[in-house]
Amino acid sequence: MRQLYGSDGGSVVTDADGDVQAGRPGTVWTARTGGSQVTDILTLADVPTGGDVVTDSLGRIAFKGPDGATATYWWDTGGGTRWAVLPTQPDQIAMRLIQLLAVTADLIGADNGIAPLNEFGNVPTAHLPSLLSFYLGKPDTGSTGQFLRRVSGGQGEWADLSENPLSTPFYVGTQFTVDDDGIVYAGGLVLPPEVTTFSRSAVFTSPTTGTTILWRAPKACTVVAVRGYRVGGSGATINAQKNSSDLLSTDASLVTADSWLSGSGLQNETFAAGDTLKLEIASVAGSPTSITMQVDFQEAT
Repeated sequence: MRQLYGSDGGSVVTDADGDVQAGRPGTVWTARTGGSQVTDILTLADVPTGGDVVTDSLGRIAFKGPDGATATYWWDTGGGTRWAVLPTQPDQIAMRLIQLLAVTADLIGADNGIAPLNEFGNVPTAHLPSLLSFYLGKPDTGSTGQFLRRVSGGQGEWADLSENPLSTPFYVGTQFTVDDDGIVYAGGLVLPPEVTTFSRSAVFTSPTTGTTILWRAPKACTVVAVRGYRVGGSGATINAQKNSSDLLSTDASLVTADSWLSGSGLQNETFAAGDTLKLEIASVAGSPTSITMQVDFQEAT
């Protein structure tokens, strides 16, 4: 489709005195300077011009550009200045772009078409790619290539891929299900320690001996480490408690300043929901500037 160029108030050619220049000849180019001449030009009556465009009786530049062209062209009278000429049928240009680029309703959900979205803005499971996606290795057999993979209908199953074994991040009993929102449901989900470990900590400035209540466990978990970090002073000993029971059988000694040190002899480490974590500074020597205490937990599986 050829677009109409010019033929509006902005396309009237005048001289330096403002007089309209009717019958003024010129040629059409692709750039303000340089470029190439456009010869596939028609008059408004669809008569080929060979590239020559003459202003009409009102001094207007008006022509039909090459088929499919919507770019800005430049009209040159040979006097050293070129006039910008734009297409003046934007509605037709917009319609052409819609025809070329728009997605029609019949393509949504069709084979080789566009996937629909559910009410949450996600692609439903039924429209996800049917490629087998190998996820993560099963801990007890990860080295031999047992993997959890998604199969048709959003179901999961164990499959063997011994030629490409993965490490052992997690496994799920025997089967899992993915719903339309991409949420995975699985019974007996087991995660590795690095995924389920969290910490609770506090910093004591100008520390003195005593016990401080820090945290209430919202769910079952297990203490895996009690750590301390001393700044300044010459020494300190620390412990932590579940309710009123020590977590370390012997107070941990922070013998080295500016270093994380861990206590030994964990005990009473299993927390139930509602248990209280307390931090204890058992002794200080040489007036430390601060003591940081941290207790690491692992969520119950």
